[in-house]
Amino acid sequence: MSTYVISDIHGNLRALQALLVEIDFKYDGRDKLYLLGDYVDWGPDSIATLEYVINLDTLPFVKCIMGNHDLMFLEEIAKNRTHSKVRDNNWLFNNRGLDTWAQYVALPEESQDLIYEWLKKLPYAQETYVRRHWYLLCHAGAYLPQKKRYVNTEELEGDKLYAVWHRIESGDEDPLTNLYDRYPHHTWKKRKYERLICGHT
Repeated sequence: MSTYVISDIHGNLRALQALLVEIDFKYDGRDKLYLLGDYVDWGPDSIATLEYVINLDTLPFVKCIMGNHDLMFLEEIAKNRTHSKVRDNNWLFNNRGLDTWAQYVALPEESQDLIYEWLKKLPYAQETYVRRHWYLLCHAGAYLPQKKRYVNTEELEGDKLYAVWHRIESGDEDPLTNLYDRYPHHTWKKRKYERLICGHT
């Protein structure tokens, strides 16, 4: 049994499908697959990629998490549903969200609803146990939502943004040490992670 981790697919459905063929991924439960976010933008097939990933996520041995591009997309959908005229030009233009949005609004309402509900439920971290070691899986920065008691929503939202936007800029940075500093031991039973596995940077 093998455990695979893939991040930053960015609308490149053909590459994702080719990669799963190349690794000979087993769909009978012998292999596990973790997808670390950024399913949309930049590539040509954002919505087709997202629909493919949503279908994969129905399998018990596939786990998905949120990326910063997915979060920007989700926020744009939410604003559109409240008829807000405020647009995220950084996402639409600088991050190639315009093509994603055009593909999304061309979908039937039922398909739009399915994508919206799936994005809303995406976790910001996963953990996996492989060969007697624990690994923490995030899109960008280390995050442990289930390990911390939040006293206000601002702190929670700040940690979520860190999880999808933080950039590890130096080989000297130890994201797990930083994680342990941010999550006091008295709020959770300290897990010894072998390492953080992330995409984004």
